[in-house]
Amino acid sequence: MDTSVYDEANRIKAEISQIQGRLQEIERETNSKVSFDRRKIQGEIIDADQALLIHNNRVPTLERQIESLKRNIANSEESLKKLGEDYTNEKNRSMADGSNLCPVCGQEYPASMKADMETVYATEKEKKLLEINLAGKSLSTSIKSFKAELDDCEKKLSDEKSEIDRISSQKADLQKQLESL
Repeated sequence: MDTSVYDEANRIKAEISQIQGRLQEIERETNSKVSFDRRKIQGEIIDADQALLIHNNRVPTLERQIESLKRNIANSEESLKKLGEDYTNEKNRSMADGSNLCPVCGQEYPASMKADMETVYATEKEKKLLEINLAGKSLSTSIKSFKAELDDCEKKLSDEKSEIDRISSQKADLQKQLESL
């Protein structure tokens, strides 16, 4: 009987040893899986940090571009307004009184010469009005271009900020996962 109790005790010890070995193996596998998961999440956090750095660096550049475009638009609109005033002034300008008098002798120019002077004056006036008009059209085109570029930059800025929010949220989720391991 002593041997059978002894044999039974040895068998139980062997089972315990086998179970402890299996338990250690499970712990190693679990620790290995946790370690792998931890490294994977840490890598994803690093990737998120790099993406945030890139997007955060783009924001100030876009903000500066937007401010510059707004200044360009304001300056161009002011210049366009001035051109409008110049056009109105030129349009309302008439040949000065006394311009049909000879500056040397003070006598009035002959009628044929007056007609030529009025023709030259009208031609110069139309030329000046055309120049102002062309400059105004050019400015209007520039303003439209600036506004289109401004809209594009504002959209890019909005997209960058949305992407920063998305990545930040993703990073926070990853950090929670890491803490839970």
